[in-house]
Amino acid sequence: MLFSHCQLRQNLAAARVDTTTEKFADARSKITPVLTQASKSGNFLFVFDARLALAEVALKSGQVAAGRAQLAMLEKDARAKGFLLVARKARELAGSQSSLVVPLMRR
Repeated sequence: MLFSHCQLRQNLAAARVDTTTEKFADARSKITPVLTQASKSGNFLFVFDARLALAEVALKSGQVAAGRAQLAMLEKDARAKGFLLVARKARELAGSQSSLVVPLMRR
């Protein structure tokens, strides 16, 4: 199934709401198709935003080590592609004591 950019953004926003309300399985099920489609199309901004959202789910669901490992890899990958804002957000989230939801894209 192909999604438009608006649908990808909407799915990530809905997943972040699910993460905030501790509906972690629902959040993952919304993020996974975004990550799959963005990866296939080579849209790194959505790939990185989806990976950031998955790491947030891991952190908030108590899988802190896994979430921080995902964020470390995300920071490295984003920096390598020149997405310095993404790299900074990943580093900040990995270092924060609380797992805040930090969206990359704004309206």
